[in-house]
Amino acid sequence: MYYNFLSSKEMEDAIAGCKTAGKKAFAILPVGSLEQHGPVLPVESDSIISEAISRKVAQELISRGYFCYSFPPVFYSPVKSNMNYKGSVTVEEDTFRRYIREICLSLFKNSFDAVIIVSGHGPADPSINEVAFNIVNQQFESPESEKRPVIVLTMGEVNAIIQDKLNYNTGKHADWREFLLLYQLLGETYFTEKRMDRLKELSTETPKKAIDCNVLGIPLTYRSNQGIIGEPLLPSTYDIKKSADIIWKSIMDYYINKVINECNKFWALTGYIAILSI
Repeated sequence: MYYNFLSSKEMEDAIAGCKTAGKKAFAILPVGSLEQHGPVLPVESDSIISEAISRKVAQELISRGYFCYSFPPVFYSPVKSNMNYKGSVTVEEDTFRRYIREICLSLFKNSFDAVIIVSGHGPADPSINEVAFNIVNQQFESPESEKRPVIVLTMGEVNAIIQDKLNYNTGKHADWREFLLLYQLLGETYFTEKRMDRLKELSTETPKKAIDCNVLGIPLTYRSNQGIIGEPLLPSTYDIKKSADIIWKSIMDYYINKVINECNKFWALTGYIAILSI
């Protein structure tokens, strides 16, 4: 059973029941953004994807007998390089780091044994990793304190997996990879014939290689094609639905294995019994 919504008492009982049974309780925090994703993909793309991944991770952990709750996503994160496009909303890095830190510490006060952060927005990854590092590291400053991990899952770490599975180069923003992830979630309700026709037009308009400049801080208006870095669609020889299924399965297999392996290693290192199984 996946817990879509719970009352405070229901959550308290579920966490307590899980621990009585000798299991761990996990909190998952999706982090996305509100920023342009080209002329077709929604500005909420990163948030939609990160929330879907979070729910799938929660479902998998629950199926193994653990309590896991996927909290609502953090929609607002730093998107300065996209502020020349309408619909993009940014926050300062310092503000973002403080906010994520406060949420994670609050989740631990709810008696969760681990926090999993799912980042769907690449530019936020360095800040999220810094927050996760500091929260974990500070626990070791007090030897008697309980040690609880913060695991970060990012899209950047699965790009190579996606590329290898479909044998096609991924882009960096609003490319075919993000389209396929969204297509499985939104389907033809969002990707209407009109929007699909526009994506096909963009595929012919967009050069095979976007301007590849790694100097930090350059707005996307200078280094993208209509807000896209990469190709918006796979070649027509690829089946959209099958390709979407392949990459979703591949990334979820990777994420589940990472959560289980990293938690096991963390608890083994800190004196807890490794109780998760693949």
